[in-house]
Parts: sequence; C-alpha cells; structure tokens
Amino acid sequence: MGAFRNFHGILGRRGAKTILLLATSSLALLATGCSGFVTGKTSGGNPPPLTLSNIGAANATATSASISWQSSVPANSQVNYGVSASYGSSTAMDTSMVTTHQQTLSNLKPATLYHFQVRSTDTNNQAVASNDATFTTAADTTSPSISITSPTAGATLSATVSVTASATDDVAVASVQFKVDNANTGAAITAPPYTYALNTTTLSDGNHVLTAAATDTSGNTATSSVVAVKVNNATPGPSISSLNPASGVVGTSVTIAGANFGATQGTSTVKFGATAATVTSWSAASIVTTVPAGATTGNVVVTVGGVASNGVSFTVTTPAPSIASLNPASGVVGTSVTIAGANFGATQGTSTVKFGGTTASVTSWTVASIIATVPAGAATGNVVVTVGGVASNGVSFTVTADTTPPTVTLTAPSAGANLSGTVSVTANASDNVAVASVQFQLDGANLGSLDTVGPYSVSWNTTTASNGSHTLQAIATDTSNNSTTSSSVTVQVSNTASTVAWPIKASANRRYLVDQNNVPFLLMGDAAHSLVSVQHD
Repeated sequence: MGAFRNFHGILGRRGAKTILLLATSSLALLATGCSGFVTGKTSGGNPPPLTLSNIGAANATATSASISWQSSVPANSQVNYGVSASYGSSTAMDTSMVTTHQQTLSNLKPATLYHFQVRSTDTNNQAVASNDATFTTAADTTSPSISITSPTAGATLSATVSVTASATDDVAVASVQFKVDNANTGAAITAPPYTYALNTTTLSDGNHVLTAAATDTSGNTATSSVVAVKVNNATPGPSISSLNPASGVVGTSVTIAGANFGATQGTSTVKFGATAATVTSWSAASIVTTVPAGATTGNVVVTVGGVASNGVSFTVTTPAPSIASLNPASGVVGTSVTIAGANFGATQGTSTVKFGGTTASVTSWTVASIIATVPAGAATGNVVVTVGGVASNGVSFTVTADTTPPTVTLTAPSAGANLSGTVSVTANASDNVAVASVQFQLDGANLGSLDTVGPYSVSWNTTTASNGSHTLQAIATDTSNNSTTSSSVTVQVSNTASTVAWPIKASANRRYLVDQNNVPFLLMGDAAHSLVSVQHD
C-alpha cells in the first residue's frame, strides 16, 4: 500500500464525489479474497463425477423388458443381463452421449427371474456400473397360431399327399400335430417345415376333414380351422417325384418329373404355393413351367381333374443385385454418388453399400438407383451393394485426396465496433466436403474452445481484455485437416468505469483502498489533473 500512501493528488481537487475504477485484470487480482467480488475466471479442477440413478425395469412381457436409468453427465448406455448375477448377455453399446438412458432386452424366457446391471461411460472415460437388480418376465399366456396351407379346402386327394401347415408363436412353437377326422396322424412334428405325408389309401373314399394343433413352449395350444377334402382312390392322382432345379428366382424354368399328369394340360394346374404358374410343356410324366411373379418359397403342387398331387418344396431366391454405373466414378470423402443398376429392392432395409469395404450412408434407395455418400476412411476400390445377404458385382471408385481448404468469414462484431461487457463473436464457414471445427482467436490466442457444429460462435467477456484496440479472427478446419484463417477484424474495447462512494479510506488490513461501502478500487488520473493528498481515517 506504500504506493497509495505516496500519492499526492490524483483527483484534481479535494471532496470529489467519484473516482474511476481501473477495469482491467489487475482489479481482479486486487479483489482476490474479497467477498462478493467477481473475477470473471471459471474454476478448473477435475471433471464432475459420473453417477447413475433411477435404475429400473418396466414393461416386462413374456419375452422382453425395458431397462432405464439416468446419469449425472452425458454418457453411453449398455446393460448386462442373465438368469444369474453372472449375467452372460449384454445389449449392444449405444454410443449416444445422453443423460436419460433406455435399453430393451428381448428374446427372454417367460415367467423367469432375470438379473441385470446398467453401465455408462462419459466423455472423460469415467465408467460406472450399477449394483445388481432383478425383474421377472410375465407368464406366456398367448396361444400359437396355425393354419393348414395344403391341400386347399375342397381338394380331391388320392395316393400320397403332403399336408402342410404354417405355425407361429410369440415365444416359440414346440410341436405341430396333424389330425384326420380328429384322430392323430403319427407323431407330432417338432421343427419346421410342418409337413405330413398322408396316404389316402388308408382312408375310405369320400369326405374327410383335416386339422392341425400347435403347442408352444409354455404349453399353450391352438387348433387350425378345418379343411374339408375328398378322397378318391379309384382314379390314381398325380404325383411329383422331383423338381429341377429346386430353387431359383422368379422367371426360372422348372421341370416337374412325376406320374399321372395326363397327356395334355386341359384344366389341370401347377401352383407354387398359392400362385398359379404358366406351363410351357405338359406330358403324362413331365411338366415344364416358370416360377411366377409373386411366388414365395413353399410347395409345388400339380392338380389334375380336381385331384392334387403331393407337394414338393421349391425355394424362391432373391435375384442378385447388379451395378451398371457410378456417377461420378471418383471423388473425395463426402462426395454424393449415384449408383445405377437393378434388383436393389424397393427400400434399403438391412441392405448395404460399401466403398472398398467401408459402409456408406445412404440418402436415397430405389429398385434401380441408390444415392450414397463416400464414407470417411474409404479407399480406392470396388463399390458393392449387398441385398438379402447377396452381393452385387463390384465397380471401381477412385477416392481422391481432399486438398480444398474451407472458407471462413467473421460475421460479428463488425470492424471498428466499440465493445463492452459480453459480446457474441460469430463466423460463417463452409467446405466442399465438411467443416470439422472453427476456432476463434483474440489477438492471436485461442478464444474459447473448438466449435464443431454450426452456427459457429463464441461468447467473449470483454472485461477480461484491456481497453483499447484488439483483433479477432477465426480458423476453420475441414474433415481432411485442411484449414483457413479468416481476415482479421479490429475492434475497440471500451468498458465503462464504475462510481465509487466517497469518502475513500484504507482497508483494515491496509492492503488496498475502499470506499464508504468497503468496495476496493484503484485510483487513476491523467495529466490534466493536479495532485492532491489522500487522507486516511
């Protein structure tokens, strides 16, 4: 305080009512330890701790449950679960950094006690796992569904005929039991396809009824609707011995070998499942037909004179996708590429596009055209489309280096602006691929942290800078690490002086001066004022 004691006049005359506070960083240093004095600095130290709360299980069904929790800071999400505290299963890691978490557990067993543990890791790599918790799945009270798909109601049967059924359940089908005239026919079938070879010669000619009963793994049972058929063993019915080929896409030519088809087709039919097929050749022992549009995997059945043959399974395959061209055939990461071709499917679903083995994001998908973006990490190589697990041909794409830097311009404040208090510094930035970040600078030093998402801005508290001229600029960096520095903008900082309540006096510890409200301050003057003495109480 010796410097203050030796002042001989700063105010110009005794009794002045106000003096100016020096609005610089030195004031903040002077105020250290003074109650109610704001320094303008943010506190440092360790990151906030990651804690988990509100952990619970809800909406438990026979086969699923929803696990939810909250974290004190944004973090990722994962659940360990199993029928014991050893768990054994885990959900896929959700990398979204959130504070409200939810994961769905599926394919669970009905009426079963499950243990679970939630896990989260924040951006500071703090990892936390909860204590063990439990929930019980609901009992399975839903019966399976079942229907006989072949033969059709009203069909006339002879010789050996395949009786087939379709069965589904919310958990799992355990078995299907076929019945003729309500009597069981052999053992229950425990795995699909659910098919029974019915020898009609063991039945009397005339009307009979077919049913099938499905039982699930919880013991719930359902019975199909009745299918009424007629048995006529006097006239031998058609029979199929083989299909060549036994699988193919729509339009594939298939030869059906067998017996009792009749010399000509007449009113006889061939069906792939429930879809009638066009016949190109017909004889008593051989039929040539084409897989019809709309056909799905299932039995092929020949019907002659109202009598259906046995059913023989045919697999309808998905045609392989094919690429005709890429437009453009080269470009940097982030380039939009149109892939023209065929058999891509109406929607993407689980289908993928890869550039040299790296999966790309898709913005548009149709049967004959896909628009995809060259992914980060892609290298020169083939583009391949995969649909239903079937890969297309590969067409070469050249990934070029991105040497074009971004553009960046400071938009606020304007050059020459007089600033005080807290102001917003903003910039516009763009790139031929993508802007990765914008870093603002004050007098060549970083101002704030990297801004990675537009609109780009930083809040500047001008009281942390001295009054006078300062320069602002922004540095934009793209995803290929090209960078550009904007033109500098020069501004003036003019923070308003504060008013001090007279009279002034020395503080109790004599380290600084205070006014009558005990507010500390520095004195300043200029050459236009004469020196006066400062009186101490």
